[in-house]
Amino acid sequence: MCSKSLMSCVIATALLLLCWSNIGISGTDSRASALSRTGILAAVQKVRNDPNDREDLQRVIDSFDGQKPALVSRDLLADFTSLLNDDDSQVQLLAARGLYELKDPKSVEALSDFLRGKDFVVLKKKAYAGELDSRHYKWEIKASIEAILALGKIGDDSVVPLLESLRTTTEFQLEWGGGPVEKALAELGSIKSLWSISQNARDKEIWNAASAVVGIRDATKVPELMATAVKDDIAQPVRQAALRALAEINSSDVPSFLVAVMNDAEYDLLLRGSAAVAAGRTKAKSIEEHLLAHSRNVESDIRAHAFVGLIMAMPDKYLDSWFDKLMDPNEDSAFRNKLAGLEYYIPRDVLISRREQLYKCLTAADTTGRPLDKVRLQIWCRINELYREEPQLILTTASADMTLHLRHPIRNKIMMANPHLSFQELKERVDEEIRSIVQVYEPQHREEN
Repeated sequence: MCSKSLMSCVIATALLLLCWSNIGISGTDSRASALSRTGILAAVQKVRNDPNDREDLQRVIDSFDGQKPALVSRDLLADFTSLLNDDDSQVQLLAARGLYELKDPKSVEALSDFLRGKDFVVLKKKAYAGELDSRHYKWEIKASIEAILALGKIGDDSVVPLLESLRTTTEFQLEWGGGPVEKALAELGSIKSLWSISQNARDKEIWNAASAVVGIRDATKVPELMATAVKDDIAQPVRQAALRALAEINSSDVPSFLVAVMNDAEYDLLLRGSAAVAAGRTKAKSIEEHLLAHSRNVESDIRAHAFVGLIMAMPDKYLDSWFDKLMDPNEDSAFRNKLAGLEYYIPRDVLISRREQLYKCLTAADTTGRPLDKVRLQIWCRINELYREEPQLILTTASADMTLHLRHPIRNKIMMANPHLSFQELKERVDEEIRSIVQVYEPQHREEN
């Protein structure tokens, strides 16, 4: 009896190992079986037999999330390529997701044909007219996005004209983290495609292009990124993104280029300020003296940016000075406000150990003791972001305009804890908390720094 039981266990184990080996997966991930060829085709067939039976198909799609490409067998390439032409949009999504994971050059033609065959204007009209189920519309868009991203990852630049033709597709502009077309173009190194966007384009389109450019890390693209940064007819956020990308690429030519942009009065404040911060990001020793020159020059319009650049380059050496400047009543108030307004550049891990100094900045004031509201508000928001604390705050006024920046994190916190509050109830709760945090400054009561 025992021997029969043992034999059954051996056979079961052997079958299980055989199943894993057939799909090119090692390990014991319970989601692995969903990616077997048998499992995939069975899930697809279920949908074909009953369009309402989609649970298994969705499970297969979900099984890709968080998985490494190696978990998907190359043997599935032909299946995914075939399923990309399926009439069912959720099956198309499965196929596009699979091809994204495989990133096989052999799928370029199929992915390109798939995208050329989509008429997004017609799809949108059908969806709004109720002729196309909202779920299928969503799957159509998601499948197209996966196909676009797959083409970017595969790296065949012959698809650049096709991708460029999709840049105005508004459905793709809804994705968080930038547009997929722009991401794919950046992956392909087509920087000229990204900078070609008009300065008069919609903000979202410009932002998508900028977010794609900022992620470029290919050292061979340094000359093109430099050209992007200094080209006058390119949208400003894209030029600034090029500077940020350059700062992250380890190239010997970058620091001197950034310093040159920073020092060139022909460029506007935004570009030169971004160049100063980017120069600091390189952490190159050669940039210190140039940033110091601006940070010590009270006439420099990028003084605050240069100061932050020094912190980015050498936080141990310059972060204490940042706090000192914020608290110095004899410093120019406009400079102190701007310096506080650039705090978002300073990495979280650099600031989080400076809790005591941050709290002290909540009492920043001018020579008369009057609160420097902008400094206090900016630092309060950073304290809240770093420690999830809501310290007391004294401001010159508790008006809605003044406390606007406080309201956002407080509103989010209350909404998370009480998701069913009405709009009016939420507003009242936020107002109540603001009143408990903010005290209005009275000149006769000077604060102790």
